[in-house]
Amino acid sequence: MAPGPTLADLPVELFLQIISDERLSRRDWKALRLACPRWAHHVAYLLFRRICISRLRKDRSNFVQIATTPHLAAYVRQLVWYELDLEMWTFQTAQDMEMTSLMKKAAGDLKLFWLPLRTNLTLAHEDEAVRSFSSPFTKALNLLPNLNTFISCAMPGDRILSHYDGYTLQAGLYIVNQTTSRIIGGNDGFFVFMLPELRRRSQIKSLQWAEEGTDTSLYRLRSASPHGFSALTSIDLCIGNSEEISLRRLALCLSGAEELRHLSLCFERALHGPGHQVFLEAICQLCDWPYLTSLHLGGVQLPWDSLGPFCRRHYKYLRHLTLVMCEVTVPDLVLLRGRPSEEDEETRDKPILRLDSITIRSDDDEFTCLLPQEAILPFVNRTSSYIDHAPGEIRTEISIYDHHTHSTAAYFDSQLDEFHHAYSNTALREISGEEEEEEDSDSEYDSSSNGDFKDTQEKTYWAWGRLSPSGADTYYWQVPDAASADAATTAWEFAHRDGRRACGDDPLEYFSDWESGAGDAAAPTPYCEALEDFVGRRWRRRNDNDDDDDTPSEEEEEEEEDLPKQPPSGAGARRYSFNNPWTVAKSLRLLEELGLPDGGM
Repeated sequence: MAPGPTLADLPVELFLQIISDERLSRRDWKALRLACPRWAHHVAYLLFRRICISRLRKDRSNFVQIATTPHLAAYVRQLVWYELDLEMWTFQTAQDMEMTSLMKKAAGDLKLFWLPLRTNLTLAHEDEAVRSFSSPFTKALNLLPNLNTFISCAMPGDRILSHYDGYTLQAGLYIVNQTTSRIIGGNDGFFVFMLPELRRRSQIKSLQWAEEGTDTSLYRLRSASPHGFSALTSIDLCIGNSEEISLRRLALCLSGAEELRHLSLCFERALHGPGHQVFLEAICQLCDWPYLTSLHLGGVQLPWDSLGPFCRRHYKYLRHLTLVMCEVTVPDLVLLRGRPSEEDEETRDKPILRLDSITIRSDDDEFTCLLPQEAILPFVNRTSSYIDHAPGEIRTEISIYDHHTHSTAAYFDSQLDEFHHAYSNTALREISGEEEEEEDSDSEYDSSSNGDFKDTQEKTYWAWGRLSPSGADTYYWQVPDAASADAATTAWEFAHRDGRRACGDDPLEYFSDWESGAGDAAAPTPYCEALEDFVGRRWRRRNDNDDDDDTPSEEEEEEEEDLPKQPPSGAGARRYSFNNPWTVAKSLRLLEELGLPDGGM
């Protein structure tokens, strides 16, 4: 009976939909990648589409290593900067003085943080550590050909920074005791590194930015900042308590995003006040985005007198409107659709909305009326003049508060749609490579999660030859560079910690629990097709008795003249053996493909 179809037989589109399920972890993806070579490419995209960097030394090291590995760099689409403002942490407020002392020691440890705690009031861009990394950061970005998104957000509170002096240090320990009044800093990664790159990288099309704390760092925007927004097509901002001058600078930056398609402004972490409403009024009056397709506003009292005309001004492309915790009423929808009058020639020809969706989310309480989207859309688009006149607030969906994501986004939507917030802890773990069940986040950069084994190994080179024209044996030795080599290393001999051995180009083909730091070792070998072909040429000539003419051809004579080769002094030439592990492994694979037993040769 023929075997039935398997997961590998599915169309690529269905397979990608299955493996992208949010219930699968990075650990699951790593196992999938090893299960079938056909899946490796698709799973690698999920593993490396987002990479992260932070002031942690291990995050910076992993970022650089992925960027300098070409086949991994090609998968990267999003770069996330985990912000951790150590300077805002106050030592005095911690109750446990022993832990406070440990945290202070860790914050200044250069082995843990490449950007350590700054003890004076200098800005981050004045720090020597920042200046020394600016050029390597730019060079690393140049190696990411498909990068299109910058993300800056607070490091998740449950992120394990280190197992320091026997204590588990989490980011939340530095976050909970931060001061409420900002003096310097905030979102250093964005303002010091990402924003300058935005100004000179037109391929960055999407920006997702969330305040690191409840107070804003927008005051760090400068007059040259609008130019950095000019190529952006998607902007998602979560804004904290802000002064009017900071919001004015932000409005100026947003006005420069001439190609903008999607805009999301979230004020859920800020105190309600007139400043944010004035900011929205300024945007509605000053900004013109002819290709705006979707608008998402959250946690703010909306200026409907300005928002209605703004939406109608963008009627040609605006198709999706989402309002979260904005206290929307039916009279507000009237202002959104406009009030055309048959007697008024000026208003009769005003553009009308063509929305495909309107989503209104708010808390579930007895004073909020639930109206289906299907009942609201015709009214807003003016294809119907009727709508249920519900008293008080209205909503189309319920917002579910999620305490896990409060530090980065105040509300988690019950339905996953195109406006789903990017800063949930699940998404951040996916970016950082951490698992909920994995306590140790200090593991070394290992080949099992980051591509081909050969790309993690030091480059080694080999040369070979016969030490005399009449010699039958082939010898090989290591050489220092590619110029004097016959080939680079493509196969390693693997020694597992339990005594098993194998030879190939990836230890995970033989040992699923391979760990370089746990006693497993890999030694470079010269074995490859080129060496085997070199050895075989002499033996093919010796054993070819079918040809009566023993006179070698000109090509054979030229090869014979090149055969004698002396290894450099001290190179340690070794004799080639046909019983080497690479040839044996190759023969066994051939037998397996032919369906023969191991001894069937």
